Amino acid sequence: MKTTPRTIKEWMQCVENGQIQLPRFQRDEVWPQSLVERFFTAILQKKPLGVFLVLQVNAGSPPFKSRPLKGAPEKGDKCTEQLLDGQQRLTALWRTFNDNYENQTFYVKFEKGFRYEEIKSFPRTGKLKNVIGNPVKEFKEKLIPLKILSPDEKGLRQRKEWIKELGLNYEEETDLETFCDSMRGKFSSEDIPYFLLPTDTSEEDAIDIFIETNTSSVKLTAYDIAVAQMESETEESLTEKADELKKKIPEIENLDADIGDLVLKIYCVMSGKVPTYGQYKTLDFKNLSLQWPKIVEGIKWTVERLNELCICTGKRLPTTVPLRVLPALYQHIPKTGPKHARALRIVKKYLWWAFLSDRYQKQANHRLKEDYDDLSAYIKTGKDEENIRIFKSGKPDKETIKTEGWPKSKRILSRGILSACSLGGAKDIASSRNLAKREDIDFHHIFPASVLRKLGIKSDIALNCMLLDPQTNKEWAKLLPGDFLRKAIKESGCKKPEEEIKKRLKTHLLNHKHLLPVKDKDIDPKDKNAIEKAFREFLDSRAGEVMSRIDVLLDKGDLE
Repeated sequence: MKTTPRTIKEWMQCVENGQIQLPRFQRDEVWPQSLVERFFTAILQKKPLGVFLVLQVNAGSPPFKSRPLKGAPEKGDKCTEQLLDGQQRLTALWRTFNDNYENQTFYVKFEKGFRYEEIKSFPRTGKLKNVIGNPVKEFKEKLIPLKILSPDEKGLRQRKEWIKELGLNYEEETDLETFCDSMRGKFSSEDIPYFLLPTDTSEEDAIDIFIETNTSSVKLTAYDIAVAQMESETEESLTEKADELKKKIPEIENLDADIGDLVLKIYCVMSGKVPTYGQYKTLDFKNLSLQWPKIVEGIKWTVERLNELCICTGKRLPTTVPLRVLPALYQHIPKTGPKHARALRIVKKYLWWAFLSDRYQKQANHRLKEDYDDLSAYIKTGKDEENIRIFKSGKPDKETIKTEGWPKSKRILSRGILSACSLGGAKDIASSRNLAKREDIDFHHIFPASVLRKLGIKSDIALNCMLLDPQTNKEWAKLLPGDFLRKAIKESGCKKPEEEIKKRLKTHLLNHKHLLPVKDKDIDPKDKNAIEKAFREFLDSRAGEVMSRIDVLLDKGDLE
């Protein structure tokens, strides 16, 4: 295959008139400003700029639906070329010369005597915010905006207006014009060659070539390839469908931001496949389109189940594995009657085993497929619950949970412990606000981290964690538990403040007996022996209560 030369000026004209656009399956623009700077530097240094890959299409009837480059005009009916490889480079050229990045402006920085120094970008809200867009101040900083060096006529007009604003003498203006002409000439005349695939190239061949030849610095993922395959097979955009799903079920984005990838994993499970990236290319995307309503309903149902456990954000979710299992399982759940109740019980039990056992510490994708098979078989027949493999996993003991780490570390068991402690809806100790469905919650050290760390005592333990309103956490962060509880009792405004605070503590599975006595008045925060003894007694007591709850949840799936 031979390459065809095309100058940067010609590429800009193709984008301007809508001649070249992107197939819709192409990923979004991903280049950071540093790569854009390096690309423009390479142009000026006459380094190789790579080759573009272009698919020639019939105007008005391309094989893939078209979309313009980011920031380019909408002229889809005039598209005769689709860019398969080169999006990041061509987008960088277009957006830089048109100065339409959201918060960046790109410049040629020069030295005294109009000698080129470097390509540099600045945020419009940064230190130079009062400089950007002001020709006099830009020139004083030895900056020439790249938009006035654009190879089109618009760039030429802008250059004249920019230089006119400077009020230079004839000699200075001539030198600046000469420098700008030199820069503009380099940008305008530099070639970026391209391979052209003819209009009779099949959709399948175009997709294969796109995958094999993509040269982006951000490599194609299995998801990118799946997006391309679905577009080819169904003329539907997986990305657009995922965006629609987020609008229908906005809560799911709080639990797993990568919705498109989640859908593919769910569909793998529904298709009898282990949900790995390698399986994406084997999926039947026409059938995925048909199964889409079921997947959406399954995700909605899963979100509702997690809300019942007061898990509404990824910040609290112990593991995302159930998000792949339950939506696929939903198609087998009876909608009413005793069989429905039996299925819900087994689902709740499954969730707690997923959160509290070692089942998904390793080989999660293979194991979740086994669990889906076991659970769906049980739901269909009501037999052999004892053969569901996840229920035979290793479960924690009291000594294990006493040393389990901090929930913010995304450890499954530590977040599982927090979820078990908060089941039913934890309340803020100070305000009594229900923290169950709030995203803005803090993980609070019951025994303050600042005190324990100074004494060399490990503070980041799951049992030393409770949920609090951020403001409450800020006020209490350095207080011993007895001090902040007495403060809460004093300021509660309730008729029976001590009883009310005890009730709020219970929503966190906390007993006041081991907290109220730990106060600055009775225990010196610098006395390691006293603090260590009180902390040890607290951990032992709470571990016992937590283990009792865990045993019930793993056995029955609920506290009833």
